[in-house]
Amino acid sequence: MGAAKFPQQIITDTETKAVTLTPEIEATLPGIDQAFAEADRAFLDDPEKYLQGLEASMFQFKSSEGSEVACSLIHSPDSKPDEILVIFAPFSDREPKSSAYKLGEYLTADTQDGIISKEIFAPNSWNQTTKSAAMFELLGALGKNIPVLTIYGPVPTHAYSPRERSEFKSGDFSPAGRLAKEAIAEAQDRLHGLNSETQITSGHFSGASLGASNAVGAAASKELREGVDVRTVTAQELILGPKSLPDLGKRFIVKRIVGKASDETVSGNNTKIEETAMRRAIDAHGPEIIGTNARAIQGMSKLPYMKGLTKPEATVRAVESLLDNNVSLLIALAENSALTKQTAGSLPNNGARVITLRGENGQKLGHLADEHVALSALVTTLNIAKAKDN
Repeated sequence: MGAAKFPQQIITDTETKAVTLTPEIEATLPGIDQAFAEADRAFLDDPEKYLQGLEASMFQFKSSEGSEVACSLIHSPDSKPDEILVIFAPFSDREPKSSAYKLGEYLTADTQDGIISKEIFAPNSWNQTTKSAAMFELLGALGKNIPVLTIYGPVPTHAYSPRERSEFKSGDFSPAGRLAKEAIAEAQDRLHGLNSETQITSGHFSGASLGASNAVGAAASKELREGVDVRTVTAQELILGPKSLPDLGKRFIVKRIVGKASDETVSGNNTKIEETAMRRAIDAHGPEIIGTNARAIQGMSKLPYMKGLTKPEATVRAVESLLDNNVSLLIALAENSALTKQTAGSLPNNGARVITLRGENGQKLGHLADEHVALSALVTTLNIAKAKDN
């Protein structure tokens, strides 16, 4: 696989979440602004129908260890039959907590009655689904229509065996490969049938924060790669720094932002890619307070995974394995994230591509950049689109 050119940085306004379309990005992905516009139209043309389609994409399957795992599979009739994008979403509190009808009711209301309304309608429980949908629409608009399979988390404890949970605790995230393999088999059955001549043989993997560790570990696992040709891995906010659980908690809760503010001046001539239309609609009345925090706390309560983030050696070996096997690995790191400030220096020097995510002049962009839908969709799309050009 030949080397593809990637921009070295992506600039985003930390307040509006608008991404600056620099000449480097335009040269790498010509027509990306029109692709974002098409992705928005998919929602805006008929929001009710679109939300119903996303709701219909939800399903659960039983892990070979017994517990039900929540997923979604977004696809269209002209989706690539033999490829799939797998997204690990550990902080999503599983599938959305309100129906498409309830979310539509919330989005179309003239006014909202504050905190209670937000908690009842749980609009932000759709956050991960908006990211998955944006990636699907963006890839499709660029002519690279790939089904998007999302594994919602936190994954139930007993979806993994005691041995696998022990491996997570030691920093080895390869058991995520077994779960991904089973999820892909479910997607295969739903798209084509298990015994069809048409088989899903190629995979792309993406995740952010803890999801990035899962994506890297899964894609490098021998069990997964026995049946799936891993083409790309996108690891946004890959954590390779904290040395203990207290250190991890401090970086996430107390001292999230580090370093100097950006000195990047954005030209007024640069096109701005706004946050996606669906996410703007969800955020129009502000975020949930209780529900959003509860999802983060529930995700972080899975101690084997959290402990694993403090032992990066296995993840570094997984990165080396991916690069040795010519997988296009893209790591995107927020410039001012306390959790990932040491990640770049911990990576092997054999081909990992690192993109710095920066705020505009005077801004600091931290770890929660992985909640910016347009930004996250752009990062994953860059990797998949350029890898497929080679």
